[in-house]
Amino acid sequence: NQLYNEMIGQLPSYVQMKTAPLLPKNMPLIVMYATKHCLPIEWTHKLMCMTFSQEEEHKKQQIEIYNMSNNHKLIAVNGDHMVFFSPDKNTIVINALEQILKMSS
Repeated sequence: NQLYNEMIGQLPSYVQMKTAPLLPKNMPLIVMYATKHCLPIEWTHKLMCMTFSQEEEHKKQQIEIYNMSNNHKLIAVNGDHMVFFSPDKNTIVINALEQILKMSS
């Protein structure tokens, strides 16, 4: 199923991040992450979400990425990945883009 595919893709991505060359410590970095990972019911016909422990592991990995730079910001967005594109929340993405430009100058 799709949630399984997303979950199994997290470990290889995490391993790639951990084995990649270090980022410059002053590199501007904004890490945005969703706090809930569920698949749309339209796809699965039942609610399928990550467990609390899986969500905590995902959060821990996002914090590790965040800590790869000293010039950083961490943004937790309540909801799933699609919330980044919803009309009431997409300003979060726009603000992050503006912030990364300011951090770069």
